[in-house]
Amino acid sequence: MSQRYFGGILSDTYNSLKVPNAPTIGTLTAPTSTTLNVAFTAPACVGASNVIGYQVFVTPGCKIATNTSSPVVVGCLTAGTTYTAKVTANNTYGYGPFSSTSSFTIPVIGSQSYTTPGTYSWVAPTSVTKVSVVAVGGGSNCGGAGGLGWKNNITVVPGNSYTVVAGGAGTTSYFCTSSVVSGGGGSGKTGGGHTGCGGGNGGNGAPDSVGHGGGGGAGGYSGNGGSGATNPATCGHGRPGDACSGAAGAGTSPSGFSYPANGGGGVGILGKGTTGACSYGAGNPGSGGTAGQSQSGSAAGGVYGGGGSGGGAGGVGAIRIVWPGCSRLFPSTSVGSP
Repeated sequence: MSQRYFGGILSDTYNSLKVPNAPTIGTLTAPTSTTLNVAFTAPACVGASNVIGYQVFVTPGCKIATNTSSPVVVGCLTAGTTYTAKVTANNTYGYGPFSSTSSFTIPVIGSQSYTTPGTYSWVAPTSVTKVSVVAVGGGSNCGGAGGLGWKNNITVVPGNSYTVVAGGAGTTSYFCTSSVVSGGGGSGKTGGGHTGCGGGNGGNGAPDSVGHGGGGGAGGYSGNGGSGATNPATCGHGRPGDACSGAAGAGTSPSGFSYPANGGGGVGILGKGTTGACSYGAGNPGSGGTAGQSQSGSAAGGVYGGGGSGGGAGGVGAIRIVWPGCSRLFPSTSVGSP
């Protein structure tokens, strides 16, 4: 290769003095289970004002990605794998030296829901060491609604099996044991309690003499479910906790309903829903709860956890496990699908 002199300096040396200095690598993050965002600070001094782009080199896999600014997004990666990244800047004279390296393990993202009553074994996936869990107890057919409990950052061991119980009507749901995280089942007209870092108790059924008062609403992510009204003629019903900002109290039906039975609203398992949705029998809309029934004689509670009325079936319980539990946290709706 021919070389030219510039004031006594070889051209190769001259160019190396003009390329950008190394950028300063910053935080690596994984917005999805297959991509890595590599953040960095632009180089200072030599060549900095003439930078036209950046290149990131990631191993294993020898992945290369470019961008004109921070961050550089690297795709086609594998969840559970630890990657090492370094970045270089270039200008019209070429690429400068690489930054120091930084490593990051892309978390495995997923969830598992149990919505059919029963006892199950959940096996922690490879690389999953923390989970977040919500548990909703089943509602009673006498009006007592299920409680809702949630807990984040529960430590698990990859490959180990953990007990999961999804409660039927009037039965407690829990993960591992009822002392870790649980939603209590409604018992008679009494709403179930909850265990965990947050949640709400189920609303109570109405203590009317004929047993057809409104059912209680399922516990919410940040408050107790509403209680049913005592007068069956009013179609009183309980609203789930979050749908009424957690305020317990007697529900009233809209005009046009004269049925003596009203099931309490259920709550969903996808995170806290919109507050203020206090219409008849409403579930927690943002988390997928459903309304309780309104009909003559008996009425079922909404799923999950709504109290039944007049002998109507209570809403069944449910468990949902999401991971990684260090970043997907209840009660936020960021714990939605997957």
